[in-house]
Amino acid sequence: MTQETSENPLLREALEWLVRLGDEHCNATDRAAFAHWLGQGPQHRAAWAEAEALWDSFDPVSTEIAALRQRDRRITRRNALGVLVGAGMAGAAGRHVTRPEFGADYKTTAGEMRDITLADGSRVNLGGRSALGVDFGEESRRVHLLAGEAYFTVAGERERPFVVEASGVQITALGTAFNVNIGTGGGQVAVAEHAVSVRVYRRGEIRLEQGWQARFDAERLYPAAEVESADIGAWRQGRLVFRATPLRDVLDQIARYRGGKISVWNAATAEIPVTAVFNAKAPEAALETITETLGLKRVDLPAGLSVLYS
Repeated sequence: MTQETSENPLLREALEWLVRLGDEHCNATDRAAFAHWLGQGPQHRAAWAEAEALWDSFDPVSTEIAALRQRDRRITRRNALGVLVGAGMAGAAGRHVTRPEFGADYKTTAGEMRDITLADGSRVNLGGRSALGVDFGEESRRVHLLAGEAYFTVAGERERPFVVEASGVQITALGTAFNVNIGTGGGQVAVAEHAVSVRVYRRGEIRLEQGWQARFDAERLYPAAEVESADIGAWRQGRLVFRATPLRDVLDQIARYRGGKISVWNAATAEIPVTAVFNAKAPEAALETITETLGLKRVDLPAGLSVLYS
């Protein structure tokens, strides 16, 4: 637990009360318990005031909240925390059948790495909390990166192209080795050897050569940029390398090795570029370093959810 949460456990309690009171099942007993908690002293009242002030400025960037708001406009800032906690609890209880990892041929848990040899001899290094589906046929070799990160070393076979599908993007191997990473903000492909073709449905196609990488989402491809060869797939050696990477994507990757979920309250904060190298075997230390370096605060909530805010 960070210095922030250890020094101010009452803030965590106040945030939990915000969730509880905003729940549609809140009853008179809950309200009486809250009144008792609030009346225990000025420190409790100060923690409650801070929690309310934080939620007044909360800009919910969580994909879970955004999706729910499309279906139910009653989702508010106050019960947004309940949505996040609920998502964390669902993850702690087990994988829900609607999650993209469901039905994967290969998957890993937080902190786990797995080496896979496919039927054609291609090799896949699967990162933490990742999922991969395989669909080989007579005319093509298709794999589906459903979550997380993978490094592909492709066996040559001209008659059957090797295609990786990830977040609405098709990546066709034109050579040997490349890395694909997907998260809440889209994804990225980096080429270690030879080249790949990257195509977003109806949005264009580019060829990436060795030593280049490109970000993508379901709507577009971003301009390619050069990348250090040692950085491509560095997670396989236990190094998490970030070069001007948006904070939200950094936290996604750290969570793959730490477990739980890490959210940012403010959209602007989530876009802060981060340049750093972290030890994948020490994700908690990485999170603490980010929190302290960026001058953020942190609250740890039930079910492995951590929230960063400024």
